[in-house]
Amino acid sequence: RAPVKTPNSPLPARTTISLKQNGSIPPANRDFSFLTPFAIAPTTPSAAPNLPDYGQFLENLKTLTATERAVFDLYMGEKTAREIADELFITDNTVKFHNKNIYRKLGVSSLKVLWVYMKMMKEARHDG
Repeated sequence: RAPVKTPNSPLPARTTISLKQNGSIPPANRDFSFLTPFAIAPTTPSAAPNLPDYGQFLENLKTLTATERAVFDLYMGEKTAREIADELFITDNTVKFHNKNIYRKLGVSSLKVLWVYMKMMKEARHDG
């Protein structure tokens, strides 16, 4: 969307909308292949030296609170942070708070890294 210029303003008013909102990627861009070379679902630390061990990640899932697990499960269902907030009747900041706790407990640094593990989990279900 192009900026709109108001009659009394020397600069255009900001009316652009960010494609990235609330730490989530819009539905059209949910292809995991852009994340890292490790998006091919490495399952061993040697295959993904920058990622924590997948087995440890699965074990750490047990440490999530009920609400953190609900947020995690909704991300697994490919929901955005905004959709999660709406579905759980919580604010965007509360989702961010739960994200921070989830990252810490699971040993990941971002939602993108979390998506790599979620992709591994989905592929394991299909292989399983």
